[in-house]
Amino acid sequence: MKEVESARVAIRESALDQQAVRRKPILEWDQTERLEVCLQENVPIISFLGGTLAPISSCKEARFKTMVTVASAADAERMATMGVDVIVAQGWKAGGHVLGQVTTMALVPRVVVQWNPIPVVAAGGVADGRVSPPALALGAAGVWVGTSLSCK
Repeated sequence: MKEVESARVAIRESALDQQAVRRKPILEWDQTERLEVCLQENVPIISFLGGTLAPISSCKEARFKTMVTVASAADAERMATMGVDVIVAQGWKAGGHVLGQVTTMALVPRVVVQWNPIPVVAAGGVADGRVSPPALALGAAGVWVGTSLSCK
């Protein structure tokens, strides 16, 4: 329970600074409790890494925006039918939780073509601004720069 309360404090502190990133990696407890805290604190966008559909349904019912990281066109289909707001297409070059077996640049156009108009964000191997133009040219609405931000 202590971890849940520390997450609540972190969310509230980030709300005081509108420039702060509200994405906090909080992995020490059950997803249900984590989601509950986010919903109670009105976190505007809740991001999921694949997994079960139940939390996504809860967020959609409460009218929260959702984004889900997927590793294949089949995963994207499953999430799109759930009504997610943003699909994060993650290739195998991702630095953290790697799900896929194809590159980001191979995955993005497949997901974009299949699930337009749902915005698709390219993730995995996006270390700096040089990767943004190719990802956008393939139809991505944006890019997710993860590991390089956390390694500075």
